[in-house]
Amino acid sequence: MKKVNFKKENLVNLYAIKANVSSAEAERRVNDILEILTNIFKRADKLILRNFGTFTIKMTKREETKHPVTGEIIKIAPRKYVQFKMSKKLLYF
Repeated sequence: MKKVNFKKENLVNLYAIKANVSSAEAERRVNDILEILTNIFKRADKLILRNFGTFTIKMTKREETKHPVTGEIIKIAPRKYVQFKMSKKLLYF
């Protein structure tokens, strides 16, 4: 599978064409959807979209590493990240 950089701007343009709306209206709608998704992730650990995939909030482990110049041990705090698993329907389209 070829990797392609796909930006929000591209999504807005495709949505404007598909929905037959102006770019400004398409951007407003895409921003609304992204805001809704952000709010869902603030409250829940998992978002399941049938026939599309599952978004899961995960945490990295707390790590310790050495500063390359000083040799001082640095503690790296755990952080959240989003994992996406495609549905079988999307995987084999």
